[in-house]
Amino acid sequence: MISSSSPYSFGPVSQGAWDQLVAASQSASVFNRRDFLTALGTDFHFWGVFDGPELMAATSVQTDEAGNVIGPEKSFNYYQGILLAPGITGLPSHSRIRRELAVVARLVEGLSGVYDEIWLCLHPRLKDIRALQWFNYHKPEDGQFQIDLRYTGVLELKDVTCRNDLLSLFARGRQGDYKKALAKGLTVKTALDAALLDDLHAKTFARQGAERGYLDQLLQPITQSALDNGFGELLVAYTPDGIAVSAALFIWDNSTSHYLFGASDPGYRSTGAATLVLAESLWRAIERGCAFADFVGINSPHRGEYKTSFGAVPVPYVEAHWQRPLKVEIDTRM
Repeated sequence: MISSSSPYSFGPVSQGAWDQLVAASQSASVFNRRDFLTALGTDFHFWGVFDGPELMAATSVQTDEAGNVIGPEKSFNYYQGILLAPGITGLPSHSRIRRELAVVARLVEGLSGVYDEIWLCLHPRLKDIRALQWFNYHKPEDGQFQIDLRYTGVLELKDVTCRNDLLSLFARGRQGDYKKALAKGLTVKTALDAALLDDLHAKTFARQGAERGYLDQLLQPITQSALDNGFGELLVAYTPDGIAVSAALFIWDNSTSHYLFGASDPGYRSTGAATLVLAESLWRAIERGCAFADFVGINSPHRGEYKTSFGAVPVPYVEAHWQRPLKVEIDTRM
């Protein structure tokens, strides 16, 4: 392990220890599962901070074949942040705060000794980011974290007991869309073919004249991994004559169902199909025992308006980026 003046040690984390932390950490989610990370097609590495043999915190790092760190513009990094162990979060507040600061500081210090760049997308439950703000506090020439405040939309489901309760959380327009879809005879069924969602997603972006970015390559592998490994469900709305017109993929962990991808055929946008699919997906999340639905980002005006119309409320989270400054050598020779 890499040494430091800190009482905590820093080093690689085994796959088994990572899996145990993902299952136990309050700041972990479905996005930290190894089968999810494998679907991204990058190399991923687990690093952690230890108190003796006990793992206190860890994170994953995506790299390319050359070992360069991959950021969010080239791959999925949602909630790829810091996972704190119960050994920290279970402490009384006066002990937890001090220890969490020290452990997170040791983690980013260790990462900066291995990589020239660090990307962290923190789960909303991880609220104290001062260790990141204070990184290189007394030597800013070595680079400090850029901290960006972001928002996701979260819908609380634990008090919803029937479908009418769920629909009552929707905006009036969404309730109208739901009724319209039923009146048109649309039905929702489970699908197992990731290509179906990928095709609708491509049509949606083509209508908008937008590029799909990394999702052009990753949507199918992520969707298929979720379906094959039992942590996701793809629901599709069909017309009475069997045409697939809208689809949504939700993936889940113990507490939260995440609305990851959704798309509709542009020719059927006015049918209310997308609302029908989301309503059914949310109801199934309730049946699975999920207390919350995370709409996975409301960081643009159109996306935010759409997702909050289903009753989701804004919840902040943080993206943090550090990059080692380039050292410029000045030739002082005359």
